[in-house]
Amino acid sequence: MKRVVASLAAVALGLGLSSGCTVEPGKSPVPIEWSMYRLGKETYGEKDEVRLKIFRTREDCRAALDEKDVEDCVPQIDRSNAQVRLSFQVVDKTSADVIRMPLEGDQVVVKQQGAVQQSFEMIPHNPVRVPQLFILLIDGSSSMNETDSDGKKRIDKLYSALMRQSVIGSFYPGDVKTGVTILRFSKTVMHIDGGEASTAKVLERPKLYKSMVHGYLMNLPGGYTHLYDAVGYTVKEFLQTPQIDEWISINAAEPTVVALTDGFNNQQGDDTCATNVKRLEATLETINSAQNLPVGQRPTLYTIGLGTKVRKKYTLPDNSMRVSKRDLCGKNANRRINGDLERDGIDNVSLEWMARVGRGESYTRTTSKGLASVFEAAAAMRYEWFQVFYRAPSTVYHRQSFETEIQLAAFANGRAAIKVYPSDWMDAPSGTFVKGERWSKPRPFRHTLVVMMPLLAMLILVAFWAPASFNARRAVFRRAAKSSTPPPQAQPPVQPAADPGAPPQPPPAG
Repeated sequence: MKRVVASLAAVALGLGLSSGCTVEPGKSPVPIEWSMYRLGKETYGEKDEVRLKIFRTREDCRAALDEKDVEDCVPQIDRSNAQVRLSFQVVDKTSADVIRMPLEGDQVVVKQQGAVQQSFEMIPHNPVRVPQLFILLIDGSSSMNETDSDGKKRIDKLYSALMRQSVIGSFYPGDVKTGVTILRFSKTVMHIDGGEASTAKVLERPKLYKSMVHGYLMNLPGGYTHLYDAVGYTVKEFLQTPQIDEWISINAAEPTVVALTDGFNNQQGDDTCATNVKRLEATLETINSAQNLPVGQRPTLYTIGLGTKVRKKYTLPDNSMRVSKRDLCGKNANRRINGDLERDGIDNVSLEWMARVGRGESYTRTTSKGLASVFEAAAAMRYEWFQVFYRAPSTVYHRQSFETEIQLAAFANGRAAIKVYPSDWMDAPSGTFVKGERWSKPRPFRHTLVVMMPLLAMLILVAFWAPASFNARRAVFRRAAKSSTPPPQAQPPVQPAADPGAPPQPPPAG
């Protein structure tokens, strides 16, 4: 049986390697298990801050992960269902050390031949907690004391969210060192208790945190909303204050800024949306300059809008650092913010723009429960490695070589592309589906035998057909053919040589 299996494996490998696909020089393609595909080597982006290491073989998985994870890590392709499964890690460009990230599906882009794949799923593996410092930057304008249509004050919703046990448990998980600092802003940024922001201390225990929220959150200073200045100060200058910088350094903590507002950046009564164009551009430059630190030391910026979106349909420009009236305001460029535009909702475009440059996420919420979910997301687990499943629109896309690309859309710049080489003329058995699951799994080896045994038999038949047919013809035709060679003639007997000394013999009689 072992010899049969080895022969089948050799035949399958030979077929895969002789598929007729043109392989790029130096790419060293490797076969994908239980398929007729091969994988080339990864290529990376020139401006990558991190590397996405795609696992190409079982040996790659075994070298980097626990044995229990290897089976899930190995790449798989099912051409009959147009499905691809790849696994990857985020690693440091220089040291190749693993960088654990809180990636979710909407923070990754998957492409095939440059086309974004909409039908894909990402599954994170091996969750871990990392040391973090959470800086909560809360809007202190008087509008936070207003009552929404649901009959609840905005500040009450925030208080309820911050005091939820699930949020407190996320800020203080207990197995790693974490801390929280709470700032408030209107015209200036200050500590929640009213003191200067530069003297703010890190709340290292849940008891201190709850005492601070309970005692001071409801005390709103009022005034205009200097949102941009507050965000710019917090992601750069505040993190450089001695006590904050020291705490982050000692605990090797990642700074996470969560900025919340219920309106627009509004610095004086006659501000319009267009007035904020240059202000936002300057703030984006500040946020971007804070991203020059290595991954893990730079601040991640989350933004929260407490209310409804002013603009529901818009697209941020590809050049994130350039702001125009059209991109920021749409048709609202000349509308005054105070008493007019702010009544329609929150400036969700600015919030998303700042979060994008700050390598974080932006959220819009209207309830206490919704706010709590955002604070929990900011304190999310980090993961060691990730699986990506995607389905191409048709099996036609698998009939020729193609490139699959995985790209980060948050936290850092990183992408990896890998070439896939299918067989030109033969498929492996189609995958099987487990009830309730979207993605197929490879069929057992016996299904491969069903396909390979007839092929192997055919190859054996071809290999032995020529000598077998020759021997058969020789055996048959030797017996049936008449001989054309004349029979041999009788030869006279050989006489012995005469003895010279003997008397002459008479001739024979007759």
